[in-house]
Amino acid sequence: MASIKAIQHRLENGLRVVVSQDHHLPLAGVALYYDVGARDEEKGKTGFAHLFEHLMFEGSAHVEKGSHFSLISGLGGQINANTTHERTAYFASVPSHQVDVVLWMEADRMRSLIVDEQSFEHQRQTVLEERKQRVDNVPFGSANERFSALCQRSFAYAHPVIGYEQDIVDASLEDVRDFHERFYRPSNAVLAVAGDVEAEAVIKRVEDWFGDIAPGADRPSFCLEESEEDRKSKLILAEERAQLSKVMIRHPAPSYGDSDFFAFEMAETILLRGPSSRAWRRLVIEERAAVQISGGYTARRAASGFALSGMVEQPHQMDRVVALWQEELDRFAHQPISKSEWDKALNQLHASHVYAQEGVLSRALSTGRYALMLNNPDWLESYMTSIEALNVKSVQEVVGACLSAQNRMELHAVAKGGRK
Repeated sequence: MASIKAIQHRLENGLRVVVSQDHHLPLAGVALYYDVGARDEEKGKTGFAHLFEHLMFEGSAHVEKGSHFSLISGLGGQINANTTHERTAYFASVPSHQVDVVLWMEADRMRSLIVDEQSFEHQRQTVLEERKQRVDNVPFGSANERFSALCQRSFAYAHPVIGYEQDIVDASLEDVRDFHERFYRPSNAVLAVAGDVEAEAVIKRVEDWFGDIAPGADRPSFCLEESEEDRKSKLILAEERAQLSKVMIRHPAPSYGDSDFFAFEMAETILLRGPSSRAWRRLVIEERAAVQISGGYTARRAASGFALSGMVEQPHQMDRVVALWQEELDRFAHQPISKSEWDKALNQLHASHVYAQEGVLSRALSTGRYALMLNNPDWLESYMTSIEALNVKSVQEVVGACLSAQNRMELHAVAKGGRK
């Protein structure tokens, strides 16, 4: 795959612009990242970043409430947004000759978003309903939240992205406006454009439409304050809404930018990627300890992890899943890895690397993400070089040091009627 180097530009107000030209198809992708997520929220004021994922579609000075979706779909494009602990992203794909419409709309809501009592109350109720559908009224919704809190020493990553129900209910319009004023500014954003565009023309449009937006105050420093309280390494709770029980296991892992990041990419691929992976074969096919497993490596700028979840028919099988998983981790660290298995993982990683850059929207999302998190929009260009530089011994040493039983956290969600 030919390398497409990103062209970077920074406006005087601090907005970073990343443009990747690719003229193969008449399409363009736009991704606007704000460096704000759940990790930036305070105790008692959770869910605000996710709330703004919704509020940003409530209209601005020249764009009517709710019209973003109809305008972009009417141009033959798609638009959406999502929020994590790390960032909030707004993204769209359109025919390339319509990219100016997306840029103009993003500039308009960055400059003049309408956050009034009506829009706030409408989206507050939307988020509360979403929380019921995704967390409160679904199997393992609350268990997943409890597990995240169990695994994290810092409130920044321990609370859910969607926020706690009472915090959303108690939020005031003043609180929400203050949050918006602090974070949704050009100096705290990265705008990435990819596809059949001319970089100079894109940068000129961005200068014209974003350049006069005030940069705002300096971004509050992110504080990863860790609790000194002793943590349990294992939690057992009842799950009222499930027929099967579920065990969740997590080890701390390196973050983005850490030298061991690539070793964990390889470990995840061999251990967990696909039905022919070691964990799937051992836990599901050979031992039949679990009926289904999932998990992998979640890398963040902090508080990253390597996890496995297993669904079991009988609660007593959860301990068996934990034991077998740890055996596989220990075997990975201390027993030979064949050349064929290693080469298979390399091929899998190479394929996923190509797919990650295949579409113009994927390219916009990846260059924007890595510009934000690693200050390097072209980070993916060196990804496979770093993967191919790994050797078996070094990866095993990393896994052995990080994924020991002593570093393990567990949550056992026992289905209603089950017993430990």
